[in-house]
Amino acid sequence: MHKAIPRTTAISPTIRESEIPDSEANQPHLKFVVKYREAAKRKQKVFEKEEEAIQFARTKNRNFRRDPIQDIEAQASARMLLECTNRLNAYGKTIKDATDFFVQH
Repeated sequence: MHKAIPRTTAISPTIRESEIPDSEANQPHLKFVVKYREAAKRKQKVFEKEEEAIQFARTKNRNFRRDPIQDIEAQASARMLLECTNRLNAYGKTIKDATDFFVQH
């Protein structure tokens, strides 16, 4: 259920479902475990809800569960915008001018 994490990214916090640590075994309602490192020591914290676990993991790593597909699309869009801007600059026009022209025709 949980993907294996390569050793290079093991520093980032991870969330696992189930696998409750022994100290929390008496609390079956806790089922989301966040494993992280603090002061060069491994730690883990258990949560009842996935949203709470994700929120805590983000306090440890603000890039936790950032959508890589959305990032790639944003980068592609920014590249296209830059390319179009450069092409329009050759004619002394802006993206707004091109948009206004396109909407009118």
